[in-house]
Amino acid sequence: KYALENMTVGPRIGQNPGGCFGAAADAPYTSLSEITKYMQDNPDKTVSFNIESGATSHLCFAAYYLYVKETYGEALAGQIKAIVGGTTAEKLQRLWDRNADVIYGDTSAFEQYTQDGVDAQLKMNMFDSCGKVNGLDIQSMADDGVTFNGKPFDFAKDFCMYGPKDMDAAVLAEYESAMQRVTENVDFQADMAKLYYNTLSAEEVAVEASKQFIYDKRDMCEDLIKAAPNLDDLT
Repeated sequence: KYALENMTVGPRIGQNPGGCFGAAADAPYTSLSEITKYMQDNPDKTVSFNIESGATSHLCFAAYYLYVKETYGEALAGQIKAIVGGTTAEKLQRLWDRNADVIYGDTSAFEQYTQDGVDAQLKMNMFDSCGKVNGLDIQSMADDGVTFNGKPFDFAKDFCMYGPKDMDAAVLAEYESAMQRVTENVDFQADMAKLYYNTLSAEEVAVEASKQFIYDKRDMCEDLIKAAPNLDDLT
């Protein structure tokens, strides 16, 4: 019912690359690569990740888990545990109570707790965003070396228009032209930058380029979901 073949993929609009991992400021790691090293140095320790089943956090967590398993083996991957569920506020509370080692959320929700002057119990670091975030000093999962299917793992949230399968081609062309003008508008670019969102070029917004991008991402997601561990085994 919801297959891409049953709809029309229209122009892309932009990206939110700001989903990221976060840990307490006093944790012995500030990146996924440092978590990997921590687990190597402490084979008796586990690291728990608070994520949401089926959400971006789930897929990014799965990509990291699979990367560790493929690169370092099942024993090290076995030190990675999952805590499933909760709103961003509930995840933050678990982190502050030290009932979760790492949580996943948006940079916009975490940034205030990374600032100087924040209470030590609440202060945190955010790291390994799901895509390149312009305007923030944070490395992406790809920058940190996480790969999937042999490629750097990049999983920004994409905004895209979708229409009915039999959408009028002339109307679709009007949407494409309009969105290309919007994405090149300096005021729109400034508003997106305030949110740490990424704008796209007119070429990237074009319908055919958008369709190819979304279909390719669908294929990658399918591979990731098939390979992802059962969360019941990791909780």
